[in-house]
Amino acid sequence: MERYRAGKLTQPQKRLHAALVEATESEWQPQVRVQARKQAFTSGGMMVHGVAYFGFTVSGPCDDGRKRHVTTAISPTYAAQILQLQERGATEE
Repeated sequence: MERYRAGKLTQPQKRLHAALVEATESEWQPQVRVQARKQAFTSGGMMVHGVAYFGFTVSGPCDDGRKRHVTTAISPTYAAQILQLQERGATEE
């Protein structure tokens, strides 16, 4: 670590790199999640994206079912409810 900080190494060794990534993620990621949740609760809401299968099973190519990507905005009120339920261990069902 000292050689890296002193500028003698420009690229950290694999063990040091892994340790730095782990330390950064353990400190940084929870803070980012807290900030994102706070924004979703107050002003921003959140976007929900899902993939669904729409269509018919009638013969012919034009009525065949297809995968569709569906994205919708969720208001802060409902975003808060969803995130609170998720924290309590609720499943998607």
